[in-house]
Amino acid sequence: MAGAYSAQASLTAQAGLGFNPADARGMRGVGAARRAGKIDKSTVGMSVRPVIIAEFERVAREQERTLAPLSDDLALLASGLDSLCLAIIIARLENTLGFDPFVTPDGVNLPVTVGSFIKSYEEGVSRVPAVPPVPPDRP
Repeated sequence: MAGAYSAQASLTAQAGLGFNPADARGMRGVGAARRAGKIDKSTVGMSVRPVIIAEFERVAREQERTLAPLSDDLALLASGLDSLCLAIIIARLENTLGFDPFVTPDGVNLPVTVGSFIKSYEEGVSRVPAVPPVPPDRP
């Protein structure tokens, strides 16, 4: 299943479709990227899964971990990533997407599977209010 996610992320990037995390770097998450006219709500909602899978693969490479084939029912603890890797992924996704879906008013609610991890972000993105793009400043 990881191959399918990787292929989807790669095709999305090559075609120039979907959300590119590099577009939001240096900004404050989704809201700032939307205000700058970089992304809109429909783009984020469609492409959050490949962004997350790409981050799993990136962190696995950086931390020299062997990543198990990713599927929705794979337990996070069986993915080949340790808690530090998962913390890095969550921090980077918060920086990119502008929110942490696991912090709730009642405390921290952590997912158990890759699918529940992704679903948390998909649901979180759907709750981010739409912000119309702000026209660029004119010289």
